[in-house]
Amino acid sequence: MVKLQIIGNLGADATIESINGREYISFRVAHTEKRVDNDGVIHEQTQWVSCIYPNQSAKLASYLTKGTKVFAEGQPRFKTYKATKSGVTGYFVSVDLMVNYVELCG
Repeated sequence: MVKLQIIGNLGADATIESINGREYISFRVAHTEKRVDNDGVIHEQTQWVSCIYPNQSAKLASYLTKGTKVFAEGQPRFKTYKATKSGVTGYFVSVDLMVNYVELCG
C-alpha cells in the first residue's frame, strides 16, 4: 500500500462535487519548503496536492476555507502527462489524493 500524508494550507475554499452519483469534498493543499543557501538567500518551493474526500459530512466543507491549515492522509493517485511548450517537451507528474482522514490544524 502507498500512503501519502500532507500538512499544508488550502489554496481556496473546498467545494462539493458529484462523481458517478456520489458526493465528495474537493480541495487543494499547498506545502511550501524553505531553505537557505550558503549565501543566505532563502529559496521556496511549493508543492500542490489535489484532494478528494468522500463527503461524509457536508458540514466539514464549511470549515475547509482558503488559508486553513490541514493534515490530510490517504492513497495517492499519480498521473503523468507530456506537454510541449515553445518546442520543448516536458514530462510531468501530478498527485491526487483520495483522502481517508483529514484534520484541521488551527
